Amino acid sequence: KIDPKTADVEVRNLLQDVPGFEWKPAPSSRLHDAELNELPTPPQDDEDAREITERIQKDGAYEDGNASEMVDSGQWKESLSLENNRTVQLDLKRSMELALLHSREYQQQKESLYLSALGVTLERFRLGPIPFAKANAKVTQPVGEDRADLINRTTAGIEGMAGHGATWVASLANRLSVDLSNGKVAMGGSLANLTITQPLLRGASRRIYLESLTQSERTLLMDARRLEQFRQGFFLKVVLGSNPAGPVGSGGSISSISPPSTAVSGYLGLVQEIQTIRNQEANVVQLNESLAQLEAAFEAGRIGNRLQVDQARQALLNGQSRLLAAKSSYENRLDGYKIF
Repeated sequence: KIDPKTADVEVRNLLQDVPGFEWKPAPSSRLHDAELNELPTPPQDDEDAREITERIQKDGAYEDGNASEMVDSGQWKESLSLENNRTVQLDLKRSMELALLHSREYQQQKESLYLSALGVTLERFRLGPIPFAKANAKVTQPVGEDRADLINRTTAGIEGMAGHGATWVASLANRLSVDLSNGKVAMGGSLANLTITQPLLRGASRRIYLESLTQSERTLLMDARRLEQFRQGFFLKVVLGSNPAGPVGSGGSISSISPPSTAVSGYLGLVQEIQTIRNQEANVVQLNESLAQLEAAFEAGRIGNRLQVDQARQALLNGQSRLLAAKSSYENRLDGYKIF
């Protein structure tokens, strides 16, 4: 059995050269679980689901077992630098920091790399010296006799692999006999044993029996490269709204990288929307001033045709409509950016 804490230390040693790698979510992340329960309980129902459950099960419903709980503690909000109006001022650097901190997709990529490193530690554990111990006991009673004997056999040793696929086992066995009728103890002696098995054909090569370890190490190296590739693509997703890089954990294969979309989204898309709103606001101001001048000229008799005034008013209404559409588009894109 592999101790989870020992395996975690070995994995961290393998991944110490990966810059900024930490598979556990930070305390300021929405994904952080303060309890860190290795065997979590099933999720609780919300209020509406609890009512439906109790109505279906009637008297057999478990009221206490369907208690509602918050999915997260909300402590991540304390790490945000809020303005007086309870908003967060975002620039490109801050947007990237928050995206890396709260992105479930990025967290999954880190966990995939962690699992890939676990595969390497498992192969190394399998090829290294492995201690073992076993014991068995039985009670025997000879036919026609009143006495009963308790015979206990214990075996302990170490097994492993070495050389060109050879397996070796070193063990020490003891035998202990106890007469249950009078309590006499008899030692059956100890036996030391060393067994070496060397295959001659199948698996008779160091390259063969190390193939699984070599493949797992190659997969780990490939997934580490893919994580860095994903980080770069994730930056493009934050900035432009699209990530051409594939996920980590594809078994070492590299998929084709699709070019980013020409449509600007992400952070730059929001900046573009804000600039569009500013342009439309300036346009509405100019159209409003132009309409006021034309109305004054018409009332003064310098313009004999009211058509120009009506056209200016129509242009103002169209400009106001475009301004409202730009604000609506910005709000929708901002909502999408929060949960991308």
